[in-house]
Amino acid sequence: MHRFIKAIIAFIAKSGHMVACVVVITLSLFPRPTTAEMIQLEPQGGVYVVPVRVNGILTLPFVIDSGAADVAIPGDVFLTLLRTGTVKRGDYVGKQTYVLADGSKLPSDRFILRELRVGDRVIRNVIAHVGNVKGDPLLGQSFLSKLAAWSIDNQRHALVLRDGEATGDQQQALVGVPTPMPLLQAVPVPVRSTPPATPGLASGGYGAIAYDQNSGKLGASFDQPTPSQANELALRQCASAECRVHPVEPKGCGALAMSDKDKAWGGADRETLEKAKGEAVAHCQTHTQTGKCAVRVSGCNR
Repeated sequence: MHRFIKAIIAFIAKSGHMVACVVVITLSLFPRPTTAEMIQLEPQGGVYVVPVRVNGILTLPFVIDSGAADVAIPGDVFLTLLRTGTVKRGDYVGKQTYVLADGSKLPSDRFILRELRVGDRVIRNVIAHVGNVKGDPLLGQSFLSKLAAWSIDNQRHALVLRDGEATGDQQQALVGVPTPMPLLQAVPVPVRSTPPATPGLASGGYGAIAYDQNSGKLGASFDQPTPSQANELALRQCASAECRVHPVEPKGCGALAMSDKDKAWGGADRETLEKAKGEAVAHCQTHTQTGKCAVRVSGCNR
């Protein structure tokens, strides 16, 4: 290789381009410097977490879990994304059964997160699934595999993100980090994934009311085993891409009232059906100019 380079230098030197040749060949021998961003990790519950901005509206602490296939979003966070309209019906991509760290299996809805921001890095269109309400947000391979290169600085307790191709050590970080990732050997590492809710927990039932203010379409579900199933059923009945979901808590009652003259509406989630209906109508009346509001859908969870 060096003989070949010397031959090229000798040939071009005769043409009077010695300096340019040396510069070009010298640059070719050295890799381009990569830029790195270091993001400080924060201790939480026996592990270190990294702050992640979700769909531009929520910043949450995520556990880095290289053993997880997809990003996991807790059920309550998913409901917030639905309420704010940053996750829509068109973002659903079906169901999949996930095997948790304790060996149990959890069927879950999968959807697309439009944007995840870690530091200055923004990754778009990331597959995620709805996890247990009491679980932690997890950064799985559906996010990590889209990074050019990443590693953990154990001395500084930081996540290091680099541009360019990953080195061998950095590639090892993609597959060699335990689940979830402990950053200090002295810190005990609990199992962060949780099994499906027990029958006693699910017996309260979950509900949801979906409504599209522009078209007037609506849907509702009650006594569903999980929040995601309640949302999915209500959205399916509503049958509009612009439907927004409003959850109804276990052992609670929900109602939606609409005006007969305009697009005004009102909703309520209360401990009794009568209270929910009354407040839904009252809320609706505060938004209508000339209409009369009436309850269009209502129900209770056990």
